[in-house]
Amino acid sequence: MVILLISGGTSSHLLVFSEDLFFIYLLPPIIFNAGFEVKKKQFFRNFITIMLFGALSTLISFVIISLGKDLFLLHFFFLVPLYIKFPLSFLYQVQKLKPLFKLHLSIISS
Repeated sequence: MVILLISGGTSSHLLVFSEDLFFIYLLPPIIFNAGFEVKKKQFFRNFITIMLFGALSTLISFVIISLGKDLFLLHFFFLVPLYIKFPLSFLYQVQKLKPLFKLHLSIISS
């Protein structure tokens, strides 16, 4: 705000925030320092909570990425229309393709 007042409001691009600079150079030392300063007693007191957060976030990421990948493959490679409006449509589409997968596996194995 002070810079804009000094420059008379002519240039608002004097200070530009770079996300890359923040996430690559500034955030890792902050996270490292926070983890480095945790006392062992505090860490092991909260060990179950830490592991629970880690496991749940990994599971949620896995489910989201897997469903996204499967929907992408079904739509673009098997030309199955996506009906995301219906909650069970994904399971229905997978069930429709089961004979195709079985046929493909039998051809590969023979």
